[in-house]
Amino acid sequence: MTRQFTASGKEVRNGEIRPHPDCATGYIWQVCDRLAQLPDAAPVRKEVLAVCVRRGMSPVTVSNQISRWRRFYGFTNRQSA
Repeated sequence: MTRQFTASGKEVRNGEIRPHPDCATGYIWQVCDRLAQLPDAAPVRKEVLAVCVRRGMSPVTVSNQISRWRRFYGFTNRQSA
């Protein structure tokens, strides 16, 4: 698989663009990445929400970004809250 990038250098996979790590949405993706390294594979939505909401982020934004992160990495199964 060839890697694709936007004109600004952001990586594109499965139709999703990975946000810059220094922005709020990029932080959410970093949390997902860290939790994905744990033995249970894909992070559970409630774990990511707990970390990000404690930091003052909107639960709606966090939930949307988790969905985008999952599509970016090709996770297709639905998960419970």
